Amino acid sequence: QNPSNRRFHAQPLSCPKCKISIYLKDKAKQVLCKDKHAIRSCAKALKDGKILAIKGIGGFHLVCDALNKEAIKELRLRKKRAKKPLAIMCKNLDEALKLAFIDEDEAKLLSSKEAPIVLLKAKQCLEQIAFESDKIGIMLAYTPLHLLLFEYFHNPIVATSANISTESILYKEDDLLAKLGDVFDLYLDYDREIINPSDDSIAQIFDKKPMYLRTSRGKRPQYIKLDKEFKTANALALGSELKNEFVIAYDDKLLLSPYLGDMKSLAVQERMKILLDFFKKTYDLSFDFILADKHPHFAYAKNFKPNLFIQHHYAHLCAVLFEHKIYDAVVAFCFDGTGYGDDKKIWGGEILKASLKEYERVGHFTEFKLINADIKNIQNLALALIFKWNLQDEAAYFLQKIEAKKLRNLEKIYKLSSLYTTSLGRIIDAFGSIAFDIDVLDFEAQIGLLMENYYDINLNYSYEFEIKGSEICFKNAFKAALKDDKRHVSTGLLNAIANLIITYSAQHEHTQNKDIVLCGGVFQNKTLLNILKSKNFSFKTGFEFPVNDGSIALGQMAHFLYKLNDT
Repeated sequence: QNPSNRRFHAQPLSCPKCKISIYLKDKAKQVLCKDKHAIRSCAKALKDGKILAIKGIGGFHLVCDALNKEAIKELRLRKKRAKKPLAIMCKNLDEALKLAFIDEDEAKLLSSKEAPIVLLKAKQCLEQIAFESDKIGIMLAYTPLHLLLFEYFHNPIVATSANISTESILYKEDDLLAKLGDVFDLYLDYDREIINPSDDSIAQIFDKKPMYLRTSRGKRPQYIKLDKEFKTANALALGSELKNEFVIAYDDKLLLSPYLGDMKSLAVQERMKILLDFFKKTYDLSFDFILADKHPHFAYAKNFKPNLFIQHHYAHLCAVLFEHKIYDAVVAFCFDGTGYGDDKKIWGGEILKASLKEYERVGHFTEFKLINADIKNIQNLALALIFKWNLQDEAAYFLQKIEAKKLRNLEKIYKLSSLYTTSLGRIIDAFGSIAFDIDVLDFEAQIGLLMENYYDINLNYSYEFEIKGSEICFKNAFKAALKDDKRHVSTGLLNAIANLIITYSAQHEHTQNKDIVLCGGVFQNKTLLNILKSKNFSFKTGFEFPVNDGSIALGQMAHFLYKLNDT
């Protein structure tokens, strides 16, 4: 009950006399064996190709032998996770080196106390793990329980969060059985309840520094003492809908929550309520200000009656400014998927001139209509661009696979649509649908990963974007993609984005003598960042705080407290 007590956060150790008992159970909750026998039986089940759920520090993982193709295939089938990459757990660094190229900085991050999943370049094609990607996510065993299992099982294991897609990790036995009972064969449990669940953190190394893409176990909750530039207030920032975390301001500090998941899920909403109530009770908090995203359909926010709404991409930007302690005006490339714009359209390809106090939209990609709101159907994104620019002749090969009646109906829907977007994330997906012949995404960022894999550093090739006043036109680039192969599309588009950033920063008056900031989910793409780095282009981006929606709440809070101090 007392957060100042050293035993408040966890009780992970026990001697044999007062031990935490471990149980291997079947799906009827029957104990098959316990303690050392449970670990040995668990290892045998993995050798036999079984799928298990194993309770860790923050919740359950779904686990199987990472070198058993049939076991992985069955896990994907049962979990309905067709192609999304799976994380791997290795006993130690030596085992990880058999699977991936690991430099000194990556080894340090893997072995750190945070022990995140680290995105690495694979040494071999583990097709069932990551399919058409040369990346592999590896974490090292970070609990004595995992290390004990590796005493009896000598292969790396798939260790993916036990959850429903977009929800947070399951940590209660009954929830595990109810939601995923048809996925695993047996489960390893122990007799301590997890009070505060926590997903695995995810990171990569860029420019020799850890760049976090998800902040949870080992990183959150986090307490940050505020600089003098920020005023003290009791406030809650709700963040946004996807990949959400919330932020509390009290006294002279911020409290950053762990990763929660997508707020469309009732289970994630319940987890947020429990966690928020826990912090409110523990620190005796109440809030005078509630901050939220501008999106009018962020339903969960309405439960809190927010009194301040902050634009999505500006919040992305403010999180980077907070991290780097930048208080002067900057020019920011806010390249993202979806964010509600000030003009009530869907933004995501914006250039902002801004500070922590205010912002001005000075540029954006050409807007185009969406055929419908289902952004996973990326074939429709490509179709929307074909209809926009009347490229039916140039796109004949792409269109021939779509049944004629369906094509006519989609064109009718397009003409009636009132959904407009400038999103670079959606533009990338449209190019990807053409290049990789994908109709519907299997997972978010699938196209980005494919383009990183097919990017050819030795290919001197780039599309051209035309800057017309405040608008970035990509018509000619899209026309070229209609005839290119996947290697040329991937290389041409990523080079074009990098060249746009460099050219715009050099030519526009409002960029002179200002820091250049890169924010939004597009800049999780390490290949794109490396292209910019190779051209000696100087920029600031998010490392400690994710450039994706995980830092929206932090950006909301940073803007609010800075502006409050200014007034």
